[in-house]
Amino acid sequence: MKTLAAFFHSPAVPVRFQPLLFAGIVIALVAGCASPQLRPPPSLTEAGWVIRQGQGTWKPRPDAAPVQGTLLVAMNVDGRNLVQFSTPTNGTLALALSSRDHWQVQYPAENRSQSGGRNPPDRILWLQLPDGLLGNTTRNTEWSFARQREQAFSFWHEVTSERLEGSLRTTHLPPQHVVGADEHIVRVARRYGFTVDALRTVNPGPDIQWFKPGNTINLPPPPAK
Repeated sequence: MKTLAAFFHSPAVPVRFQPLLFAGIVIALVAGCASPQLRPPPSLTEAGWVIRQGQGTWKPRPDAAPVQGTLLVAMNVDGRNLVQFSTPTNGTLALALSSRDHWQVQYPAENRSQSGGRNPPDRILWLQLPDGLLGNTTRNTEWSFARQREQAFSFWHEVTSERLEGSLRTTHLPPQHVVGADEHIVRVARRYGFTVDALRTVNPGPDIQWFKPGNTINLPPPPAK
């Protein structure tokens, strides 16, 4: 914006043309906001994806009617995430993609979209849900996540009371995982959507023997349908 301001007030732009230039800039900015740069959805057949599928009930506001639909959450070890919420009658209501340098949310039923750079907005549920599943949200945002019986969960915003409740089951995951530095066994279990006991079942022996940074550990297969 400094470059634009410098150009706008420079002698190279005659005073009589500055209002026209200003109007053109405004139109360009509005057009840019209305048509954000969207990236195509990733292929979930690529390596590194953990895919969970299930059902969800979404309430955008406390006084809104609950919306029931199907939920898909895919998280890749490279930091990419995909969240899709769909209903039988309206199709996809929200499709959110995020990575380390980009985020975007599409609302096909409303014919609108949003996108941006590195830091996704805190208020958009679909962009914050992957962190909720990993247990990251309460540290940096106003979102709270609670695990219930089996694969059931609740995810809500402390200020707006927007809420998503549902159940997710892991349907696809890699066969192995490389333990990272300072990584905790509970966090690994959360990332792949199973219990610590299930992780221990496929890695016999005391945790201290096999759960070490740099070690390749086995992951349990997805549960049967």
